[in-house]
Amino acid sequence: MSPRRARAIVVALVAAVALTAVQAAFAESPVIRFTADDQAAAKASLLKLSDLGAGWKAVRRSPTSPTTPNAPATTRSSPTSS
Repeated sequence: MSPRRARAIVVALVAAVALTAVQAAFAESPVIRFTADDQAAAKASLLKLSDLGAGWKAVRRSPTSPTTPNAPATTRSSPTSS
């Protein structure tokens, strides 16, 4: 067998193994199911305005771009402004 032919066989075998590994990795995606306990834990982990202490307030801000959602921002009041 010539070295060129042997190299071609080795390359073909490596490619076959690599394709088989990729196919096996994507064959079955894990199923994600959220439970009520998961949802409760996620909700409990959210930061609330009351968690920030005195001096913080929620205020509306104008969007910085058309794709920015119109959501309230939390800012700290400076001692000179109210």
